[in-house]
Amino acid sequence: MRMAVAAGEARRVRRELSAPGAGHGLVYSTRLERVRGLMRRRQLEQLIITQPQSIYYLTGEWVAPMDRLDALIITGDDVRMLCYNLAVIEPENCKTVIYSDMGRALPCLMELMERVPTGIDGGMAARFCLPLIEAMPEVRFTASDCVDAARMICDALKDRVVIHMNVFAPHRRRAAGRAHSGESGGREAGACGHR
Repeated sequence: MRMAVAAGEARRVRRELSAPGAGHGLVYSTRLERVRGLMRRRQLEQLIITQPQSIYYLTGEWVAPMDRLDALIITGDDVRMLCYNLAVIEPENCKTVIYSDMGRALPCLMELMERVPTGIDGGMAARFCLPLIEAMPEVRFTASDCVDAARMICDALKDRVVIHMNVFAPHRRRAAGRAHSGESGGREAGACGHR
């Protein structure tokens, strides 16, 4: 009975996760509010995020800026995105500013920023960070781990995915065992010699 209920729940979660939109906007807004809560605790009124994995965590959009500056700027009530014109992303509910000249990255970033205590994640390259700090002496800049700390807290969607994976893990292990013993005869996990 318990296994049947868990399997039914897993099927429902799989349907929800595969549905277009799947409520992900709610997930990202929950994550954003979690980051804002950490910002308040650290007395930061603004956060500049440049690490691609952190931008993805908060927006669902992957950026690969290479040597350019892509940044997500979070304040208490607003989110802004700065990106290079070849890597344009436009997350939902986010004002996006696109720059095309490498020399304009810092001025564009400064236009998007407020002059308030600001946290900077560890991903901002020194060639952007140091000139930014020098150009804005009135702003108190602080290294910030707000997004990393928020990522350590599980959210409801992640919990449901873990439940889904745990329900089907025994079935995958049995299939992998058959593949290792040669029962399956097909190209399943283990058929290529992985142990």
